[in-house]
Amino acid sequence: MGCDVCEFYHPTMSRAPLTRSTTQAVASFTFISPVSSSIVAPATQKISESFGITNFAVSQISYSVFVLGYAFGPLFLSPLSEIYGRSRLLQLANLFYLIFNTVAGFSRNTGELIAFRFLSGLGGSAPLAVSHPSSPRRHKANEDRSEEASSATSGLPKNVAQLSQSTLWGH
Repeated sequence: MGCDVCEFYHPTMSRAPLTRSTTQAVASFTFISPVSSSIVAPATQKISESFGITNFAVSQISYSVFVLGYAFGPLFLSPLSEIYGRSRLLQLANLFYLIFNTVAGFSRNTGELIAFRFLSGLGGSAPLAVSHPSSPRRHKANEDRSEEASSATSGLPKNVAQLSQSTLWGH
């Protein structure tokens, strides 16, 4: 437990050491962006009052537009991670997330608030785009990246089915 480098062995994958700090960093990035989105919820009414928003729908849009950016971000960030690398993309997207999340706090009108929250959602979604291929079991040579990227979504039901079967039936 005290080692800083762990090696993962699997018969179909090459051995690749992965530091725990990398895994913890990606996990914390994945955790913090939804938390920072939800932390605004109790203040939605105060934010609406300060911006003079009287329409309930606009009030809710200003709160939930982050999730829209969070949903669309991986559509753009996943292909970019294959071109520019996962580490660089994750660092730049976290910077993007930090900047636009901070700037949203200094918004002067509703349009700016909505735009900045959307853009911070795009940046905050980067861990979703790169975390699966960055997981310990997923380190392979560069030529296998496209296979890994497709397995991030297509392999999920199979893995969930195997896990539930082994958990429920003890196989």
